[in-house]
Amino acid sequence: MANDILDPAALISLLPTLLPNKALSSSEAALAALLHTVLSAVAFRLVGVDDTKTTDSYPNNVLPENWNQYGPGNFTFRYKHDQSSLEFIVKVSKLGDRTVFNAIAVENNKAVSLDVTTNDFVSPSFFPHDLGAADAQPLVHGYISSTRITDLVSLFKLKIVQPLIPGLRKEGYTETSIPVTSSSQAPAPNPATQPAPAQPRIPRFNPDEDEFPLRAPSHPPHAILLRLDAETWIPFLGIHSIRHPCSLVGTMMACLLDPIILFSV
Repeated sequence: MANDILDPAALISLLPTLLPNKALSSSEAALAALLHTVLSAVAFRLVGVDDTKTTDSYPNNVLPENWNQYGPGNFTFRYKHDQSSLEFIVKVSKLGDRTVFNAIAVENNKAVSLDVTTNDFVSPSFFPHDLGAADAQPLVHGYISSTRITDLVSLFKLKIVQPLIPGLRKEGYTETSIPVTSSSQAPAPNPATQPAPAQPRIPRFNPDEDEFPLRAPSHPPHAILLRLDAETWIPFLGIHSIRHPCSLVGTMMACLLDPIILFSV
């Protein structure tokens, strides 16, 4: 089985050979150089470091002297690959405390993106760094540790390399499996097993049910009384006794003569 060409030790060994002056001026330059190293390892061919359409040749993918002329804010790389007819543009940008990697396949406008917290993957105190200095510290320290390099390279593969060229074939290279979240594994609900929605309740007049909190009083108020004379009180509804010698019509006529209406609350 071939060795992993994206192993941290292999990348740290390859990276200095791709720099024109063996120096990294900033944390963002270090991240851009590492991405270029990853793409070089999987056979992307550098054809430019700007937005022009000119195709240049860079032996062994060594970066030109002006590759970081717009750093640390912006870096631009243009690539081609033997397994694709497309041209790829990769941009690395500083955005506050984050570094953003944007890439696009020019001919089909397929764009991908990755952004990371810069200091999660590099040690800012390590840069600027001269790899050719006699007392230069090991380059791996600039990327914190081999484990952090592995984590960042996995993100590069998943978010940039694989979307640009799916199924890329290179000895020593294997694609990263896309993680499946638990939410995507959950089966869709079966409508047949779902409870039927509650039917709308039609209000019914039943004073004993809770839906009618205001019930009729158990002891109704006194009946409305009509005063016919000084001695006679007759309930307005349901006359129980009439001492007045007149008929109901007479009673109503008497109301007109003495219309004192009493309401009991």
